[in-house]
Amino acid sequence: MLTTTEAAKLLYTVRIAYPMAYSKATNEDLTAATQLWARMLEDYTYQQASAGLMAYMASDSRGFPPSPGQVIDQIVRRQQSGQMTGAEAWAMVRRALRNSSYHAEEEFDRLPPEIQQAIGGASALRDMSRIDSDEVATVCQSHFLRAYSEVLTRREEDAKLPARVRNLLESAAVALCERAGGTKR
Repeated sequence: MLTTTEAAKLLYTVRIAYPMAYSKATNEDLTAATQLWARMLEDYTYQQASAGLMAYMASDSRGFPPSPGQVIDQIVRRQQSGQMTGAEAWAMVRRALRNSSYHAEEEFDRLPPEIQQAIGGASALRDMSRIDSDEVATVCQSHFLRAYSEVLTRREEDAKLPARVRNLLESAAVALCERAGGTKR
């Protein structure tokens, strides 16, 4: 979505804010940098990229210009700021556990995808519902929170990749699974 012209505007802002970093850049260097920024930020609108850049500059205390990845990091953080905390996610799991001895599939299907990934499946939910409540409150909670954190981290990292790169990686993973004789989940 971000055009080369819009990327040039972003880089102009960076050059104004960090003049020493670009003091020896040639027109060829600036053209190459503009094209790189446009490619790296192609999945974002100018408004998103500009907001990400401004957020980076507002919090920068080191005095170094941002890379496209640092701008993307700021964009993704703002997009995911409404994300459920580990405690909120665990509260949903605890509610689901109450009815999971006999209705684990239904309870599992009601959970958000990131919680489902952290749990692993309806059978894991059923198994947890049959464990002593003290163990659920300590061991199971600890395992869930660690898994949930890993799911969120993986999603955040995946969200930073340009769609083109994500698609290439997904295609490579599918091809690898097919060669190994399995299927990709």
